[in-house]
Amino acid sequence: MLTPESRGLRYGEGIFETIKVEGEKIYFLSDHFYRLERGLKTLNLQLPEFFSEAELKQLILKLCKKNGYLSARIRLMCWRKDGGLYDAVSDVCEYSIQSYPLKIQYEINSNGLELCFFDAVKKPLDILSNIKHNNFLIYSLAARYAQDKKCNDAIVVNQEGNICDTTIANIFWIKDGAIFTNPLSDGPIAGVMRKQLLQQLLVLGITVVEKSCSIEELYEADEVFITNVIRGCRWVKQIGDKNFGCEMFMQFYPKIISLLLP
Repeated sequence: MLTPESRGLRYGEGIFETIKVEGEKIYFLSDHFYRLERGLKTLNLQLPEFFSEAELKQLILKLCKKNGYLSARIRLMCWRKDGGLYDAVSDVCEYSIQSYPLKIQYEINSNGLELCFFDAVKKPLDILSNIKHNNFLIYSLAARYAQDKKCNDAIVVNQEGNICDTTIANIFWIKDGAIFTNPLSDGPIAGVMRKQLLQQLLVLGITVVEKSCSIEELYEADEVFITNVIRGCRWVKQIGDKNFGCEMFMQFYPKIISLLLP
């Protein structure tokens, strides 16, 4: 599938999606497919002609059945074919689908997470900021930094010094009874769970304010939680020396869980 001439291998020229599956249910597949197409368009790539959302669903379920996984984490990766720096063979991408067994439900984490800030490399703000492209060096370095610090995850900072996201999740915070998250213009990945949560909180009559947030402002929050498709929402106990509560999170998240199930 991959040769030394692969532009996906050489330049990280590609897109990936991480998808959750339970039985015959694929979580938020339409949102994943929309984000995939948007990311590919940004990189001037195209899916093969037959590769529709319906086809992707069948391929995922077939793979899970073959591997005997009732619940699985799926990694879909697309990349440009062989070619030099300027002479790509085709704009039609190649792809792979991998499945991994998964035993994670959407539930409240019993122990709050411990996070740290990674600012050795700032994430740039550009047309690539919100897409899940295959060149994820900042997040790879941040994940290693979190591991060295014995933290659950690390918060990535953008070029303006504001919070961006963590290595695997979007960030929300609560201050004086209001819920906030940073806008996509601040460079976080356009998370599928982030999108779902914004919608479902509105169903419950809870408005989320999108605003930029500096490191100092996040330390002033009353509560912090992070979101992704695989684990849902998890509350944060500590960032550096600052401890956070989870009272409001404990009130609304049980109501959200049932709304998030496909």
